[in-house]
Amino acid sequence: MPEVVFSYSPYWLIIIVLLAAGLSYDYYVKTYTFSKTQRWLLASLRFLVLVLLGFLALQPHFNSESYRDEKPILVFLEDQSASISAVEDSSKRISRQGEMASLQASLNEKFNVRTFNFGANLSNTVVDAQETNLGLALKDLSGRFYQENIAAIILSSDGIINRGSKLATLGEKSVAPIYTVALGDSSSRLDLALTKVLYNKTLLKGRSQNISVNFKAENYVGKDLDIKLMNSKNEVLAERRFKVSSDNWFEKVVFKIEGEKVGLQLYRIAIDAVPEEENTINNQKSFSIDVLDAKERIGIFAPNTHPDIAALSRALSKDENYEIKLLQDDNANLDSLDLIIALQSSKTLFNRIYSSTKALWLIAGPNDDFSDWNFWPEIKSFRVEAEETYVEINPNFSLFPIYQSEISLWTKLPPLNGFYGRIEGPKGFSTLFFKNIANISTSTPALTLGEEKGRRMAISLGLGFWRWRIYAYKQMGNFESFDGLIQKIAKYLLSQAKNEGLQIEVPRENFANTPINWRASFIDASGYLVNDSELRLKLQSEKGEEYDYVFQKRLKDYALNTRGLAEGKYHYQASLSREDKEYQEEGDLIIELNRLELQNLKAEPALLRTIAQSSSGRFYHQNEFARLSEDLSNLEAVTISYPLLNTSSIFSTWQLFFVTLGLLGLEWLLRKLWGKI
Repeated sequence: MPEVVFSYSPYWLIIIVLLAAGLSYDYYVKTYTFSKTQRWLLASLRFLVLVLLGFLALQPHFNSESYRDEKPILVFLEDQSASISAVEDSSKRISRQGEMASLQASLNEKFNVRTFNFGANLSNTVVDAQETNLGLALKDLSGRFYQENIAAIILSSDGIINRGSKLATLGEKSVAPIYTVALGDSSSRLDLALTKVLYNKTLLKGRSQNISVNFKAENYVGKDLDIKLMNSKNEVLAERRFKVSSDNWFEKVVFKIEGEKVGLQLYRIAIDAVPEEENTINNQKSFSIDVLDAKERIGIFAPNTHPDIAALSRALSKDENYEIKLLQDDNANLDSLDLIIALQSSKTLFNRIYSSTKALWLIAGPNDDFSDWNFWPEIKSFRVEAEETYVEINPNFSLFPIYQSEISLWTKLPPLNGFYGRIEGPKGFSTLFFKNIANISTSTPALTLGEEKGRRMAISLGLGFWRWRIYAYKQMGNFESFDGLIQKIAKYLLSQAKNEGLQIEVPRENFANTPINWRASFIDASGYLVNDSELRLKLQSEKGEEYDYVFQKRLKDYALNTRGLAEGKYHYQASLSREDKEYQEEGDLIIELNRLELQNLKAEPALLRTIAQSSSGRFYHQNEFARLSEDLSNLEAVTISYPLLNTSSIFSTWQLFFVTLGLLGLEWLLRKLWGKI
């Protein structure tokens, strides 16, 4: 039943009634213009009008409750990866999709039908995806329909999963029963395939490395198989021949590669195809190796084990240009190192490394003794007491680019095990992270970088980088942001000279016809990031094809997205003109063909069956649409009614308007009738 609610206190009605009665009495009853009966009638009309206007002034409204019925949700999730289209002809696919559309239409009356595609992730538009990550798709699905009334998930797939988790336990974490429909072809066919190529991405000039290749042959027993190692010019560097001895035959071969020429070198391993073979794309794999003059050596000193050592070494080891050494001996040889990272260094070690000319990263803990830190006079008044140190990133930091997409990550980092007190950073240093106290910004550095006596140095006042690495993984799903930040710090420290000029960043692993995200920065003679000049990029393939691009300017750096490039080796040259000077940066780029989806075309219905069973769902072959339709039509699903609070203003009720108008009109009419107007 509707309830009247006022915007102001209803006790005002008492005052309104009394005031209306007084005004009406004073205006009509106390006068003798009309007869007694006329006076009381007119006073009553005026009283009703005043009370009604006062009532409306309190802004009353009606509250009423109704219910909204929500049909249970059916989610149709279809695998749109390239492994399905490779074995399913177009007419069969159109027929299957038509059957699925008819099934969905027949269920619309009982269910709220939602459809999604997936490949590398969940999407509404993906077609012929080059990766399949069912775990990520189901996780995204559970987030989108959190605490909603899902009756079932209908998953159509070939069961071939090549990214993320492929465990049958995927079904146990589902938000609803999963009804799986097996697509693809699970029959055995002739197939020669490379299954794995293991190699190091870098190689020192003059040295060699072994390339380990795993391959297989199915239904090819008794025949010869040739496997070759070739360079970018398709010249055969090595070749091996094997005789296949069983229907499911696996073998491994090792090739040796020599580091003869510095730079990025492209190689290809291939198995000679045979006419009867349907899928020949998985017969070959391209890969690149960066041949270096020498690796830069980084020594991490620490008197005791600490999780920060693992966090830093793992981040730095992702860059093949670095050779990491973990050292505990204060007397270890420093001459072979290019960068020294010291955690909680002793006085003996500090004096040794500080007197050397090596780039240095000091990571101090609450128990450190700062008495020898003469390069930083402000540290002497520092009260060394342990304190959780929260940090905030410096938006004006300019020694290397901090991407805008990662700013939100660096603003909510877990605290470091730092120090109590407020000091200024060393003169001339640039602070990357400031200390933050109770959400109040300070000028106290938590991580600062700069140059001191011609040597580049970084100082961290606090331990706990391992927490940052874990936090970055939880937020981003990978360690790339944290690892990239640590690598940027190391790269800055290892560049001892003034780093004026252009820097280009491009991913090492790139696939054909897939977007490539380029990043670039320019540091002027004062050491600041600027982007006031146009930055151009020229790409040239080995076939002589040329592509020209212009970088987009961002806050302080540059960005570029290139797409549509074919497989092969490219040479890039970035150029920028500023203050009558020309700056260039060049290098090589390898683009590979993504063959992940076509490595294995044999469907895996057993995995789909297990997922269905573990989620309390059911399994169907692709020719069992009739049974699937019947089961879904008979699926017991509850329609949920949600209470809704409806609010309507009395001002919008037209009857009330006419009542007020009618009372005023009646009063006027009576006065005129009685001859007093």
